[in-house]
Amino acid sequence: IFYVSVFDKPLCIFKIVRVNMYNDIIDRAVAGLSAFPNVSPKLFFHGQLGGLNYMCEEVASGVPVGKSQEVDYLVKVLEWHKNLTRVRQVKIDEIIKLFSNVSFDDDKEFEIVLTELLKRKEESLWLSLGHGDMTYKNIMTRSDKQITIIDWENFGLRPIYGIDIIHYLSRMVYTG
Repeated sequence: IFYVSVFDKPLCIFKIVRVNMYNDIIDRAVAGLSAFPNVSPKLFFHGQLGGLNYMCEEVASGVPVGKSQEVDYLVKVLEWHKNLTRVRQVKIDEIIKLFSNVSFDDDKEFEIVLTELLKRKEESLWLSLGHGDMTYKNIMTRSDKQITIIDWENFGLRPIYGIDIIHYLSRMVYTG
């Protein structure tokens, strides 16, 4: 990550991966910034240089939300979440098939979960887009009282509509 400025005027944040096996991190961040332009920094440009993905985004302005404020910002996170789109429904059986070649012989907990899922294999779940790391650390408050959400490297399709809210709430009670 590089902070680019001219004298004291911020121009952008430039991000580039160090090795091409991490190109998907930039791809996810680009997708997240593009999907939620009203609450994220602007994406200026992105591409590939020598096989390494890069992107350049606006320097987010605002004040970082602190741990003591995360309850206060829950309402803003819920408002943001209302704008998430349920992408499509998928049968639970389709999800189970993704694990067909994976061995979980020593994992009794997964075996129990899989047994319960098999009982519901004809039911469907909604998939939706999600931030992937929704915590107070990734929220800034702007002067217009709206929020800016940063760090979209974990953005993607999520198997549970509302998983970002669950993650935010679970991090509120985490004390470690």
